[in-house]
Amino acid sequence: VEQAKSSQSDVQKFQSLVDNGQLYKVRIQSNVNDPSSPKVMASIPACLLLAANFHEIFRIHVDQHGNIRSLWYQAAGSKCSADAKIRKDSVQLVTSVSVDMDSKGPKLAMEPVPREEKEKQAAKEPEAPSIFGFFRKYWLYIIGGMLLLQMLGGEED
Repeated sequence: VEQAKSSQSDVQKFQSLVDNGQLYKVRIQSNVNDPSSPKVMASIPACLLLAANFHEIFRIHVDQHGNIRSLWYQAAGSKCSADAKIRKDSVQLVTSVSVDMDSKGPKLAMEPVPREEKEKQAAKEPEAPSIFGFFRKYWLYIIGGMLLLQMLGGEED
């Protein structure tokens, strides 16, 4: 792996990002073999990368075909200083990368039924009113009424 040093122009551009409180953005192709594939992008405040002394951490999530699905990007620093300045003319990034590969999900035992089909089947089969539904809904009132009648019942002889 070869790491190129940044030019004076790049250092000045980066310092401009820090001074203006802007984001440092990274982009990569979702399919490295296809230059026309959509890009995956992540960003952090530029001052965090400077505070971390240019130590950056990437976590790349790929699918089973090797296409990049997401990109997680973080700097080792956690706080920005108000007057942060780059101390050198050239900056060298220290990059850590980890790659997570998604596995195929479990195979379903049955084919899923679309919601429209379930709704059509439910519309075809009318539900018969059930007496148990009435008791299930009003059981507390029924028992309470029976207890009240029992307590208010007639006089004892």
